Amino acid sequence: MVVISAAEAAQLAAQGAFLFTREALGHTYGVQVNAVKKVQATGKVCVVELDHVEDAKKLRASGFDATFLFIGMSSMDALLRRIQSEVASNPPLGYTEDEATAQFFQVAKAEVLASMEQGLFDSWIELDDDQASSFGRLSESLHLHYPSVVVAHFVHGYGRGLWDPSVRSYGCHALKVMVLGPAAVGKTSHCELLASRFGLPHINVGDLLFSEIANKTSLGLEAK
Repeated sequence: MVVISAAEAAQLAAQGAFLFTREALGHTYGVQVNAVKKVQATGKVCVVELDHVEDAKKLRASGFDATFLFIGMSSMDALLRRIQSEVASNPPLGYTEDEATAQFFQVAKAEVLASMEQGLFDSWIELDDDQASSFGRLSESLHLHYPSVVVAHFVHGYGRGLWDPSVRSYGCHALKVMVLGPAAVGKTSHCELLASRFGLPHINVGDLLFSEIANKTSLGLEAK
């Protein structure tokens, strides 16, 4: 983040140097176009968080080349409950909980309704109380737009099964990979990396056996 004077900010805004600007507490903040281009020049995808649908509309109208994603709740009742929970856990100063909830809900409802405009967003991500599920849907959407950045391994197969019960079919997946090697070559370390990166189940027979021995089960006593 770079802090500049109000005069400099106004001059840059007039020159179109910002993707968007907003006023808050008497100050202007925004994201500069050059900052995004620097990230893109490294071959990476820059993720910019916007607070208002109006900002997305302006960027669309300017011809800015980007993928626009909206994260929200289509159920107003669910949205209200979520806001009530947020306000209860972080009470704002100067407002009662009911006042803050009503104000935040009206703003959030307006944003959700505005996001429904056809052609404005490339993907609309449904939010629910299970963050893993919501993030899974977001990852899947990003994979469709940027398959080389968010590869399918992160969102399909066992990985997707972690957040989407509809694709789970326990006992129906054949064992795909068996890793072998002599002692001390790092089998466990490599398998843990595979499991972590691609969301795969990892079965370590040695650990299972040592657990049986430690718990002094009949199998553990026999193995010992």
